[in-house]
Amino acid sequence: MTLERILGELSVDRAWAHLEHITQDIPSRLAGSENSRRMAEYANDQLAEAGLASQMHEFRGLVSFPEAGEVRVLSPEPRIIQANTLGHSASTEGIEGDLVYVGSGAESDYEGKDVVGKITLSELSYSPARHEKALIAWQKGSTAQIMMNWGHETNEAIPFGSMKSAWGNPTPETLVSEMPDLPCLGIARTEGLRLKDASLAGPTRVWLRAKAYNGWQPLTMTTGEFRADAGRQFLLIGGHMDSWFGPQATDNAAGSACILELARVFNLIADDLPRGLVAGFWMGHETGTMISSSRFADTNWDRLRRSCIAYLQIDQPAIAGSSTWHLSSTDDIQQYGVRVAREALGPEMEIHWGRQQKNGDSSFFGVGLPCIGGEMSFTDEQIQRTALASLGWWHHSIENTIDKVDKGRLAQHLRVYARWMWGLLTDNVLP
Repeated sequence: MTLERILGELSVDRAWAHLEHITQDIPSRLAGSENSRRMAEYANDQLAEAGLASQMHEFRGLVSFPEAGEVRVLSPEPRIIQANTLGHSASTEGIEGDLVYVGSGAESDYEGKDVVGKITLSELSYSPARHEKALIAWQKGSTAQIMMNWGHETNEAIPFGSMKSAWGNPTPETLVSEMPDLPCLGIARTEGLRLKDASLAGPTRVWLRAKAYNGWQPLTMTTGEFRADAGRQFLLIGGHMDSWFGPQATDNAAGSACILELARVFNLIADDLPRGLVAGFWMGHETGTMISSSRFADTNWDRLRRSCIAYLQIDQPAIAGSSTWHLSSTDDIQQYGVRVAREALGPEMEIHWGRQQKNGDSSFFGVGLPCIGGEMSFTDEQIQRTALASLGWWHHSIENTIDKVDKGRLAQHLRVYARWMWGLLTDNVLP
């Protein structure tokens, strides 16, 4: 039983075959859709074939099926702008108002601005996240919000996205306090910049239409495990398998492919490992804001507290054109994560560490799990040049096709994840 055997057994070709199947045969994996169910079945079948104890879990979740929207500039220069309604947006056949540009959409961006009864325009950065932008706009009295995509100034991709700010399924209280009743649309960056310039130059009036079905739907997530019963210690790895419309190769078909391959390889030596493994394929990430990972934490609380040693999140690995490793973790596992990543990537790779925040399916802080995740991203210069598009200009758009995944980078990610897992599954003294 050696790390070398694990690394030798890892097959990027197997992972790539999973990626091809998911993107080509199971696209548009919106939570609650038929294809999301097919994705859960595929993960279940592949885990079982690899020898793990696999299971599909069914429950209900508050999700959204948004449709195309539209923006019309009424003045000073009339034109029509294509848009996507954001998940959990309020629907409207038409609302009209003056436009106010609010930058990133943070609280501080509203200082000195009167947005009551007006439509706001924000940048689609993740500071704050889309959910928080919408919540702030609603609390400030805005009647609707338009979010322009990130990327380079000529980026014509129209973004999908969700504005549900309640983490997981809402409670009766958060359904009222954290679910904005606000029409929200995403538009291309090219169009957003034109709107921004117009609004800063003088009075700009717009009309918009939004449509989304928001409701409780049956959802299915999948788990696979080995030697994680009878109170044994185990490592939890996971990533979301639902997605927006289209292939959504980097987000997160590539992550699902990695988890399937890692589970297969480590199961080959399961009997020799002192700790077990649980792999979670989360559902309700995109249109439900981490429904199944938060539910898994709730329904497995005692087991996780008693026996789970750490959580490894795998989300958006192997982005084409990426060149620096971005690692996020809780403080207790920082040194281990950085050291092992350096061993796997070599001295030339630039590594950035940051304290893990509540993004992705990071639903396990309350349980007290050490948490770690990492993937390659772009240089600081590239990110600044593309309006903070750290996940690629194509992120959350129909342009997220398989060419946005780099096969060589996928092999690197598999090796880093495998090294992280090896130590956590075999070290006598945990980091």
